[in-house]
Amino acid sequence: MKFYYAIRNRAANSHCKSFVLSIGFWLALITIARAEPSLNILIMSGEASPDGNGTFGSATHHATFYKPQINEAGQVAFMAQMVGTSGGPVDDLGLFLIDGAQLKLAARKGDAVPESNGQYERFGFSTSTFFPADFTLNTNGEIAFGASLSTTDGGATDNQGAYFWDGESLAPIARKGQAAPGGDGIISDLQAPLFNDAGQSVILTDITDSSSSSSDGMAIFRGESGILRQIARSGQAAPDGNGTLSTLSTPVLDNAGNVVFTARHLDTISTPNDQLAIYRGGHEVGLTQIVRGGQSAPGGSENFENVTRPVVNDLGQTAFIAGYPNNMVGHFSDNRLILNDGTTNTEIARSQQIFLGPAGSVRFYSFGKTVFNNAGEIGFSATLDSPTALAGIFKGDETGLTTVAIDGQSVPEGNGAFRFFGGFDFNDNGQAVFQASLRDTFPSNVNDRGIYFYDDDLGQVTIAREGDPFMGSTLALSDNSHVSLNNQGQVTFAFQLADGREGIALWSLKAGVPEPYTAILAILAIPVVISRRSRLLLN
Repeated sequence: MKFYYAIRNRAANSHCKSFVLSIGFWLALITIARAEPSLNILIMSGEASPDGNGTFGSATHHATFYKPQINEAGQVAFMAQMVGTSGGPVDDLGLFLIDGAQLKLAARKGDAVPESNGQYERFGFSTSTFFPADFTLNTNGEIAFGASLSTTDGGATDNQGAYFWDGESLAPIARKGQAAPGGDGIISDLQAPLFNDAGQSVILTDITDSSSSSSDGMAIFRGESGILRQIARSGQAAPDGNGTLSTLSTPVLDNAGNVVFTARHLDTISTPNDQLAIYRGGHEVGLTQIVRGGQSAPGGSENFENVTRPVVNDLGQTAFIAGYPNNMVGHFSDNRLILNDGTTNTEIARSQQIFLGPAGSVRFYSFGKTVFNNAGEIGFSATLDSPTALAGIFKGDETGLTTVAIDGQSVPEGNGAFRFFGGFDFNDNGQAVFQASLRDTFPSNVNDRGIYFYDDDLGQVTIAREGDPFMGSTLALSDNSHVSLNNQGQVTFAFQLADGREGIALWSLKAGVPEPYTAILAILAIPVVISRRSRLLLN
């Protein structure tokens, strides 16, 4: 792999006076020269499972490694397929953690669950993909996950569970078929749990067989030290007395144990304008309303209508999408990205908002995934309304918006431009990592994917490019590459090679102090230090 150390520097691209440009450019080169990109190969197909049962690899068309996640300690969790196992298809999937030079097995398909009723059949609850699971790694190296189970006593009535791994042993969080906290009803279908650095979990479940049909439906529980506590449930009264909670959204969780979610209500005063609200719960005070449809929006001339998709940080802030279906202009829906600091709502971006793209003016059309960091910045993807730009990744706060990458923008290493964007992640320093499909490449269709890093000072940095020579073969990237970023600027991603091998890599941009003349070379390709996990140095 070339691993171009290619950088688009924001100072060098700004439209400033020549003197300011010159100063900014050379300062940027000094900054770049003090950074040394490195690539560590964490795991490869063909390596043995830590329990000695099989090797990493795929006997199907599916990828071997899935969804590597990195935490602040540099530990990496991932799911993987295995071949040559003693049980064949019964035990060919596992959840693992890389902790320095040590590879640990957290859970394995076919193993007995900790409560002894059944065994893991599949990690996650969906059957639509081979790797359906969403698992969460916290900064302590602990993992929470959901699993579908087999050979249980109750068959379809107890064949799902949520579990917690503390680095050594497994414990249940919640189980389909168990009594709901308080004893009224039975926990039914589960969603995958979320997990914070304090070891607390939150999970959304269905509820059946309650004493009142209005209490059937959905519930959100927070787990801690083996105890589930109800946060919200269908049928309970809204905290302001306006209606009852009905449908609950997937919750989010901060490191203080606050649970934030959207609820739809029945029997409200101003249906449909006040049917949706976002609440915070998790402590003994009950639910606190963050925002509700019908409430005055920023500017005071309009009221919120739909309020959905909350994300939180550890500053007590919440970001959400506010929709105004009555404000459509042509084919445009009126959606807005809002930041709530606990008392005030601030508009960060809105559909129909015009800004300058690489080939002229473009407008936001709709907003996709959002990520909220502990600096108060919201990272988000957006579809755009423009013949020259269809998508982009951005970040914003009360001070304004920054374009991280946009359709039509030339890639930093040359040969092509960004087209569409896949997974991305932001850290607390405002840095980002993202996957992109590319256009206008040569030769086409063989090098039209890439993984990129963004920094406010460095701009865009190329991490990996499909089609590059790497480890004696050629690099391939896919949607399963899944990028993850921590606050140290370390990036993990999965990769495939043309010869069939696969692996997980750890990329970082570390500070260094090279000789002064190397500042000039910073705008050129610089070799990357590539090593295996404390065992083998690759040439």
